[in-house]
Amino acid sequence: MSYHDHGGYTTRWSTDRKKKELDQPEKKQTENPRIQIISPQKKLYDIQQIINSLPEKSLTMMELSEAIQKILDGE
Repeated sequence: MSYHDHGGYTTRWSTDRKKKELDQPEKKQTENPRIQIISPQKKLYDIQQIINSLPEKSLTMMELSEAIQKILDGE
């Protein structure tokens, strides 16, 4: 038997399997990944708030850089 004969050749087990597949459709539910979209204006506003609070807080350059990077990363 060659590959081209596969459509005409059936067996009891192959037809039983096809019937089961038709009777029980695959119940596959997917969830969309949760993503959070933050607008560029919101990011700029948050960065501006950090810059405005600099006189009140004593942040090192490293802490300031990390805070801004968190905003840019969406955290």
